[in-house]
Amino acid sequence: MDNIYSQQVWEFKLRGKLWTHVGIPISRERDSDVRKYLKKNKAWFGYWTTDFDLFEQGEWYRYICDCKPYRIENIERKKDRQHIRKCLRECCVERVDVSFIRDHCYQLYVKAAERYSNFDTVSESAFYDKMNYFCEVGGYEGWIVKYNEEIIAYSIFLDGDDHKILLIAKFSPDHSTLYPMCGMYFTAADYYLNELGLKSLVGANRTLNHETNIEEFRIRLGWRKAYSNLSLYTCWWFRFLLVLFSISRSVIFVLLPNKIARNLKSLLSVYDISRKNEKVHI
Repeated sequence: MDNIYSQQVWEFKLRGKLWTHVGIPISRERDSDVRKYLKKNKAWFGYWTTDFDLFEQGEWYRYICDCKPYRIENIERKKDRQHIRKCLRECCVERVDVSFIRDHCYQLYVKAAERYSNFDTVSESAFYDKMNYFCEVGGYEGWIVKYNEEIIAYSIFLDGDDHKILLIAKFSPDHSTLYPMCGMYFTAADYYLNELGLKSLVGANRTLNHETNIEEFRIRLGWRKAYSNLSLYTCWWFRFLLVLFSISRSVIFVLLPNKIARNLKSLLSVYDISRKNEKVHI
């Protein structure tokens, strides 16, 4: 599932013009192959993680859980252990087909968005189409947390060769005192790492355009920050626009509508980080 030519490991925006790699990080030696692939598919902009799990700290990273055996006793904070046990005692954590999430979790997705600053929800039809794509191509697996038959959290993982990639995790803030994310994260890690014997769980790319405390939360549950480098592809004219926007960003951000400004900030953040990695190519 880590094949760079598989659309499963890419996310798309702007009708397939903006590409984000969400699969396992790609070796630097394959950068030229990735750029050729993006150019062939007429992408304007695309980025991916390379040089995964570096010793040196930097601005680009993903989270990884490779603690074995993964046990509740190994969770450092007593409160977090209590939260996990409370969720498992009062709720039911289940593996499900992604079609279940497609058909039953849109309202939960909208409710979960209330927790974030600067998070733009998609329409119900767009949510359905994305989940339906996951169902059609295969390799995706869902988890849900239920309380009194109400779904209060869900997550989606993507298959890897010896790992799982956590793509999405959402919960209802109305049920935060049940700690559904604690129970769901713990149960998934216990199943994948201990029962299936997989090497690791790998989180999605760091967030760029909305605020969240998920990073601190993962550290408390035994994940760690894996620093990496960032590689970037842009077609020539899109890179030219990025340079112009970068120079005039203080003015541009004020003039543009909020949603467009946030998305542009995300693109410029990727551009800035990749320049520091000296990995920008046309």
